Amino acid sequence: MTDEHHPVNIPKHTDGSWLALVKESVGADHLVPVHVKVKVSNEFDASLEIKGAKPGSIVVLMRGFEHVSTRNKVVSPKLEDILDPQAPDKLNPTTLGYRGVLAGKPFEIRQRYGRGAKPNEKQGQPYHVVLRWQGQSQVLCRVEGGCDECGWRLIWAGDLDGDGEPDLLMAQEIGMYDEKYSLFLSTRRGKGELVASVSYDSASD
Repeated sequence: MTDEHHPVNIPKHTDGSWLALVKESVGADHLVPVHVKVKVSNEFDASLEIKGAKPGSIVVLMRGFEHVSTRNKVVSPKLEDILDPQAPDKLNPTTLGYRGVLAGKPFEIRQRYGRGAKPNEKQGQPYHVVLRWQGQSQVLCRVEGGCDECGWRLIWAGDLDGDGEPDLLMAQEIGMYDEKYSLFLSTRRGKGELVASVSYDSASD
């Protein structure tokens, strides 16, 4: 299976063995090992050769702190199946952040500034993006500059192990200048541990 990509969409260390979320034309999403080889023909064209996935599949590759998705899209279950209907569906970036449900448990993504930072002094200050889930807090990334217009929204979630519950989600930060940080978070089945991966800043695309 080969798919064309612009080089900026392919991490430099894509080659190797990956775990992949595979969506075939028929059937549920499932997690399978695949081997990926990047072939760069010139500075504008490159291709991914993926072994282990059937032709026609949509594949999302995940390893460490990088991701790449063939065809530049992912499998998208209905958000109504993931979000708590009682939770706010709009962001409040300066207070509550984003609320939803992950694997049947409520989660919240919010910004956390340093101790002693006053609300009227937060604009432009560095902060951490924190995920709170099952009574635990997980720092996802550090953002060097904040702004009152920044916010988070959930844009995708998926079921890796086929148990009907979402265990992978992606959130996106929209900043004053449209900087975007995507986060992939997953639960390890049976343990409930979180694995966070920060991907890219769209301003560099």
